[in-house]
Amino acid sequence: MKMNLNGKEVDVDQVWAVRDTEPWNEYELENGDRIRLKTVAKKILKVRGRDHEYVVQSANIIDVDNAPSPEE
Repeated sequence: MKMNLNGKEVDVDQVWAVRDTEPWNEYELENGDRIRLKTVAKKILKVRGRDHEYVVQSANIIDVDNAPSPEE
């Protein structure tokens, strides 16, 4: 498969993870809300002919846990 990488067309091959973990990054805000973020790899491509050079296509997942309002 070919793709454009930094203005140059390169050959890439899809590779598959044998093990993966996708931990959450958690942020507690001063208003009590909590935001959790994680990046999920959708596709991992190895650039042919280049040692240890990969392209990772990913998506960001966002979760918001709202603190209860003081009136509740």
